[in-house]
Amino acid sequence: MHTPVLRPFLIDGHHFEAEDLAQGYLVNPLLPEAFDNTPNDERSDHHMTMWWERPFIVRYTWAQAEQHTLDWQAKRRAEGEPGALSEEETEALLEKDRASFFEAFPAGERYTVRCLDGGAWDRSTWWGHSPTLEGALDLAENGPLWRRQ
Repeated sequence: MHTPVLRPFLIDGHHFEAEDLAQGYLVNPLLPEAFDNTPNDERSDHHMTMWWERPFIVRYTWAQAEQHTLDWQAKRRAEGEPGALSEEETEALLEKDRASFFEAFPAGERYTVRCLDGGAWDRSTWWGHSPTLEGALDLAENGPLWRRQ
């Protein structure tokens, strides 16, 4: 599995760590603990200053999706959880999911744009997916259609 290499970036006087900085947007940034599980009104001023209205991009590959499903189902089986899929059922699910993933993201990579903007009370807002980094950069720059209307 790919282990990300994080690099430091200084943006607007704030220190961030991310895999990359593309046209001013963080790609796979290291997010604060519980970033997508913290009510906005409980965030620190520093946290809000750093992240509020700062779109970022999360790159997610098919290999990551596949490994997540394998690990999740193995954990469920090990814990004897009802409804856990057998190894054979997991493989069948992955075959179906793989076809769907590659239909939407032919290069095997999904770029998701998110932003802490108040669209959700306790997490960053999903702005959309793109099959390319270029599409994600456009979305990060211009925002989602629903926000522009």
